Amino acid sequence: MLEPNGFLDQAIIRDFPLRGKACFLHLRRRKWHDHDTGQSVCGPWSTVAGGTRLTEEFGAFLKGSDR
Repeated sequence: MLEPNGFLDQAIIRDFPLRGKACFLHLRRRKWHDHDTGQSVCGPWSTVAGGTRLTEEFGAFLKGSDR
């Protein structure tokens, strides 16, 4: 059985600018306590492009525009 067990540290990533202004996403991931194993677990993290602080879509956009 899983039970909520707080949050991991907040991640701040940059996404597509909105109306000419920077857009920063503040993401918090939930931790869960598994009573069967006694361990903390959390879901997979695939929103951020590898080696960056950008979303995958925004990273691909910048890569395509030769920045």
